[in-house]
Amino acid sequence: MRAAALTMVHTELDYLGLWLRHYERQLGRENLYVVAHGSDPAVVALAKGCNIVPLPRHRVSGSFDKDRFAFLNAYADFLLTQYDGLVAGDVDEIVFVDPALGLSLPEYMAQNRHQGAALKAFCLNIVEEQGSAPLDLTRPILGQRRHARANELFSKPLAVFDRPGWSVGFHSTPHPPCLPDGLFVAHLHYASRRICQDIALSRSTTLAENPDIRRGHDHTTQWWAERLRKFDAYVEKAASFATAPLDQVIDDYRETLRATVIDSQWLRHKTLGFPSRPKMRLELPERFAQAF
Repeated sequence: MRAAALTMVHTELDYLGLWLRHYERQLGRENLYVVAHGSDPAVVALAKGCNIVPLPRHRVSGSFDKDRFAFLNAYADFLLTQYDGLVAGDVDEIVFVDPALGLSLPEYMAQNRHQGAALKAFCLNIVEEQGSAPLDLTRPILGQRRHARANELFSKPLAVFDRPGWSVGFHSTPHPPCLPDGLFVAHLHYASRRICQDIALSRSTTLAENPDIRRGHDHTTQWWAERLRKFDAYVEKAASFATAPLDQVIDDYRETLRATVIDSQWLRHKTLGFPSRPKMRLELPERFAQAF
């Protein structure tokens, strides 16, 4: 299968470096598409050899998320005229295949495309443990961060074979929700407090320079403004939960999600959800340590 990867980025260089390192091994840099919002020279230099799609950043309006997903969906539609499949997501979301299967990402997609036009990846919110060493970006991430929390909202349809029509945030598509075995997405938002702090400062600058965001998108404004506080609260909450090996619970988690189809007005489409989110800290298996 010929597959490509797509993301959009503004200044998140640490995440972009990890995204590039993972997907170039899986797909080759020539099949990576980086939408550079603002064409930051540092982003362009880091993504050298990829397909860089520059977008202007003269202002950020209150309808920014809606506008950017109109663009991303249209661009994904075109890419799927040239590729058999596409992996997309935010730059802090890394889609990977369970190493136990012994398959590359395009091999996995080729074997599972019959299941649906959009495959959901089971979300692991990777968590920085309290008191743990700062993340070393030169080493495999899942070898340093060994715990996660499950999150159904971020178990997104990120591997697609037909026009995706994603809702804002890649959270859902109009295609029937499909959660196959063996496909994961590591969400790195909670993996490094230092990176979170850097991005929080960048978002604060964006809010200060673009008052239309505050007027037009209150939820985003609140989230950006409180990013670091929410990080600390999330990590503290995770530390209070009992721990279970991922392999011990993953089959039950998947079956619960598959059995719970939600018609979400917020997400615009049908999606999968837990009746109540598991209050469990998941210990990742050793085989994940080299996944990326």
